[in-house]
Amino acid sequence: MKFLPVLLLFCSTLSAQITLLEFPQNLQLYPRNHQTNQGVVRIQGVRLPGSTDSLILQMESSNGTVSRWAFALQDFPADTFLIPVPIQAALEDYRFELTEKSASGAALLATANQVVAGDVIAIQGQSNAQAVAYNGNANGWQSPFVRCFGNSDPNNYTDTQWYIAEGNGYFTPGSIGQWALRMAYQLQADLQIPVAVINGADPGKPIEFFQRNDLYPTDPATNYGRFLQRLKNGGLDAHIRAMIYYQGESDGDRALIHKTLFETLHEDWRIDYPSIEAFYVVQVREGCGAPSLQLRQYQKDFAQYLPKTHSITANGIAGHDGCHYAVNGYEKLGEKLFKHLEKDLYQIPAQQQWNIQALSARYANDTNTLIEISTDAIWVLAEPGSNADFFLSNGSSSVIGISTENNKIVLELDQPVYDPTAGISYAGHAGDAGGWILNSDGFGMFSFFNLPIEDHTSLPNFDIPGIMSGPGNCIQLDGQNDCIFLGPVLSNSYTKEAWIQWSGGGIGNNILSGASGTAFWAPNYGLGNQLSAGHNNGWSQVVDPTPLKPFEWMHAAVSYDASTAQLKLYKNGYLVAESQDIPPHTDPDLYIGAFSGAYTFQGKVDEVRVWDYARSLDEIRDHMCKKLKGNETGLSAYFRLDQQDGLVTQSATGNISGQVLGAPTNFWKRSSIPLGTHSAYTYEDKNRLSLAFDSGDSLVWQVNSVPTFAHLYLTNEIPNVLEPADGHVLVDNSRYFGVYFPNIGIDSFHLTYHYKGNPFTLVDEPRLNLLQRKDNAQPFWLAADPVQFDFTQNTTVYTGKQPQEMILAIAENTVGIQLFPENKDFLYPNPTRDWLFVRIPEIVRFRLLDNYGHTCIDQKGTVWAVNLQELPAGIYHVEVECQGGDIYRQKIMVE
Repeated sequence: MKFLPVLLLFCSTLSAQITLLEFPQNLQLYPRNHQTNQGVVRIQGVRLPGSTDSLILQMESSNGTVSRWAFALQDFPADTFLIPVPIQAALEDYRFELTEKSASGAALLATANQVVAGDVIAIQGQSNAQAVAYNGNANGWQSPFVRCFGNSDPNNYTDTQWYIAEGNGYFTPGSIGQWALRMAYQLQADLQIPVAVINGADPGKPIEFFQRNDLYPTDPATNYGRFLQRLKNGGLDAHIRAMIYYQGESDGDRALIHKTLFETLHEDWRIDYPSIEAFYVVQVREGCGAPSLQLRQYQKDFAQYLPKTHSITANGIAGHDGCHYAVNGYEKLGEKLFKHLEKDLYQIPAQQQWNIQALSARYANDTNTLIEISTDAIWVLAEPGSNADFFLSNGSSSVIGISTENNKIVLELDQPVYDPTAGISYAGHAGDAGGWILNSDGFGMFSFFNLPIEDHTSLPNFDIPGIMSGPGNCIQLDGQNDCIFLGPVLSNSYTKEAWIQWSGGGIGNNILSGASGTAFWAPNYGLGNQLSAGHNNGWSQVVDPTPLKPFEWMHAAVSYDASTAQLKLYKNGYLVAESQDIPPHTDPDLYIGAFSGAYTFQGKVDEVRVWDYARSLDEIRDHMCKKLKGNETGLSAYFRLDQQDGLVTQSATGNISGQVLGAPTNFWKRSSIPLGTHSAYTYEDKNRLSLAFDSGDSLVWQVNSVPTFAHLYLTNEIPNVLEPADGHVLVDNSRYFGVYFPNIGIDSFHLTYHYKGNPFTLVDEPRLNLLQRKDNAQPFWLAADPVQFDFTQNTTVYTGKQPQEMILAIAENTVGIQLFPENKDFLYPNPTRDWLFVRIPEIVRFRLLDNYGHTCIDQKGTVWAVNLQELPAGIYHVEVECQGGDIYRQKIMVE
């Protein structure tokens, strides 16, 4: 259907003698000339030859001024007339009356009331640009001097009426949105100039929806075409002063598409609306649609290279419900934009700074555990909890503390950053909670992605890749096409469980899903990505109400009992959702990180376990931080994912192999989940945990209270890092231990190690110490501080704050007998305790021979201790056979 443009303004044939082509409408706003501060009302028409003699125009201002003009039509050429009437742009309106006069008398032709002159602002985007009344009424800000023309309803786009603008409506005549109404109200009140706002937003639409049909710019089938024609109908397209764009939530992780299409849209606006003096892009925030940080970085950066473009951020604005805002939030946004417009369009000096920009970042100490971020603010405030919105790329460090000094933000990390390419990002968050970075005027900081960190200090990396103790390795999925196909694994009843670390992107984020009939995934429902599961197209029959946190390891499990038709969802050992009367699935196939090879997970996955029955809550808790052997009853598949390379991975049950799909890169990564060979736990029911060793040693972990849960674990294996902290020697490198808990509500804990049963600790007890690291992925140990020893009770007590792993060590200045000429491997006889202690930095063969060549002891390892009191008196020989075949000997005497 061909689109027919409406004649400009008003057409009337009230008199047979005069036909009006242009005449003001009731409530019409005429764009003002910024130099003269006047708008021009046009009255145009034609008369029948020899009919009307003259026209009388009366203009009455709301301030009481009345002006009248008489026009002899014979003075106009060819029976046509055009009467331009200037009106002042001020908080006053005008009434127009046009009368025709002829020999037979006078007749009123047309009237128009409340006509004004002022400025025009345009708005585009999706639901937060439309900004209807989600929670609260904005129409208390209505003003007779804030106007709107037409309607953005796609089904009523031919509306050519003028309206007093209102803020609450959804596609209603005159609706401009709540924040736009607040913005325009303040503009007209502060500048004493009427304002028209034309809003073309359409909720829930991706950026493709707003593009121009270059072959038919006013195409009514497009949002762009309807909006352009609407502005033309109102005589406004050549007079728009600013365009405000709030969109991006529906573009999710399609950052490059958003960037490319906005650049195109911006160029089209410059062609069709040449009068625009400023373009404003609102940087969207965390919440519905899960817009990626890369997308938000692009939105921030548009101001750096697109002409006349300014960016502002929605971070720090209250009243957010996870997607939209209550009226108090839209009020804040409207006031923020009002200040921008005043400064940029009206050259009114700014009294406030409305956005904080992070300018640069640097490491502030030699261990890369403090990051200093410089901003463009004069002063910044970090609200409590704001550290949770920062994270590092290319590193496993977490931000555990935050402080500010003038315009600088200082972040404290839980462990050093090893990768010099690591960057710092700031995501902000969804919801109405605090925890923002704010300036002195209460406005938030832009989200940013992967800001380079300068002044990196090179740190050691002593990880031994071949050692897979503890959690060993894991897989890292790119959210595009990486996954592992396991084949038919799932039984009618089942439990699926895995450790996952979501990295904040991806579509679907399937964890352990099938080819057609089962899903265990973390889609975005509007509040964030939520753990979910279901059968047979009911993919969300159980949903965790709390969204996932990016870059945080968590244990996830789902169980289904076919006999009771119960489906249960677990997170970190908590039952978070359950449903009844769920029909059985018919899909035995499974993928790690995908559904039917698609909708893949973005992040890391480890310790994948599939059982042929519905495990209980206690069973899940008992083993989530404990390694399995692979032969447990009911275990269908167990993927440790401890490879270093390859495209096939084997189940520890021995009967299943998984095929790696997607040609991934950087697929096998060092894992950092809390996993040992033994574990104990508490879930808010006790504040004390203990674990006993085979030797009789024990660990006791204690806090004042446990607000959520905690796991204490022991790993009876050689750690993947054998190089101790500077100035130390590992005492017993065949075991280490750790504690894991959500870092919420625990100020500190006390860990007591009763070491009397460990002979290694008695070699040189006064020099005992604990070394610590964040997790299995940290490639070196650090000295723990503070540590208190009680040599009468053979205990050491460590006070800590963060989840971590620990191992015993002694100070390296112990006097010993040199075993090797390199002066790095020592034999430690201790005359006070009659123990022989040997440490070697690689796995070797130890032998103790008597003076006749008989073997007394023969074993392999890196640490060896012998109680000399158990040997008969005599001469003995210690032999150490290295992996290369070299043998080193040392003679000792036992008296």
